[in-house]
Amino acid sequence: MTLGWLPVSGIQSIDVSGMGVAERLADWTRHLILPVLIGASGALAGLSRYSRSSMLEVIRQDYIRTARAKGLKESQVITRHALKNALMSVITILGLAVPGFIGGSVIMETIFSIPGMGLLFFSVGHVEGLSDYHGNPCYRSRTYINRQLSCRYCLCPG
Repeated sequence: MTLGWLPVSGIQSIDVSGMGVAERLADWTRHLILPVLIGASGALAGLSRYSRSSMLEVIRQDYIRTARAKGLKESQVITRHALKNALMSVITILGLAVPGFIGGSVIMETIFSIPGMGLLFFSVGHVEGLSDYHGNPCYRSRTYINRQLSCRYCLCPG
């Protein structure tokens, strides 16, 4: 069954050159709906679960009870005291999830044929010459960072 509601590949339609600005924006938005929904739904479940448990842990703390005893509104207690402290651990998890987002972009760009760095990484593995891979800024920056870290750990252990 083919509904044809949303395009399943690419970032724009073939006849994009004949479209106006508003039509191009609408076309671009239609092409990005599926990749964005699929990419966000994978991370959303784990992150929301972690956010909930972090918030429940913070709400049980003594300083939250103190803020309530002072007569602050519940919305102020949640936004000013609890949410600020609960989000610190969530932001840490987001930082640790960055490699997963990069790996996910490789998969998403390959599935939806979106031209980007992920599709480049995937396609270079199937080609004999690795000139694109070595000329890639992400590869060069990662190599530079790895060299710096290895030199620092060798020269300054502990």
